[in-house]
This record gives sequence, structure tokens and C-alpha cells, in this order.
Amino acid sequence: VSTIAKAVLEPFGLGSLDAYMAADERAVEAIRGDNPQLRSRAFLTPRPGRPRAFVMGGTVEAPDGYSAASRNVVSLQMSPDFSGSPFYPNGTVVSYSPTPGTSRPPLNDILLGGGLVE
Repeated sequence: VSTIAKAVLEPFGLGSLDAYMAADERAVEAIRGDNPQLRSRAFLTPRPGRPRAFVMGGTVEAPDGYSAASRNVVSLQMSPDFSGSPFYPNGTVVSYSPTPGTSRPPLNDILLGGGLVE
């Protein structure tokens, strides 16, 4: 993560691993008003004059100690407004097998996705 932040995002002023996102300065003030512990934290907002829709894509992989596979990775969508996984992968639950050499139990029938949070 830090390599991508430094090499790809930092030249655009987006390399902070500690910054939050918000839709605009009004949203930043509302967030800080509802969350006083964030008053001194940095927020990134889209540049004026850019398209309103801005969605970044990511992937939710297996938990630590479990194996990711094509049947259990889930799309993650992030924007200044909402973040989450809006769909259930293949319309169903997922299962994770422990990484070989660990003594973890299998994680079966995990409901993952299906919504976004503001």
C-alpha cells in the first residue's frame, strides 16, 4: 500500500495513508461536527470542476490466514460519498479455506457485501 501511495498517488497530492475522503468542504465540516475526534485530521476532496461521480475500485480478499480464490473475492467500491460492496458475490455467501500450515477452522457461508455506507 505504501509503495502505491508513494509512487502513484503522491505526485497528485493523494499519498497520505491517514487522510479521509469527503464530497466537499461542506461535507468535511458536517463530518467533523458529528465526529469531534476527527477535527484535526486531514480530508481529501475532489477538485472543483471535475465530474461529480468518482468511484475507486478495490478488492476484498480473504481474511489473514485464509486463502483467496476466484469464488470468494469481492468487489469493493470507494468514493467520497459511499464505500462498500454493493453486491453479494455471485448472489450468494462465500467460504474461506485456511492457508495450508495453519490450524484455523474453515470459514463457511459468510455473508459478505450487499451494501454501502456513507
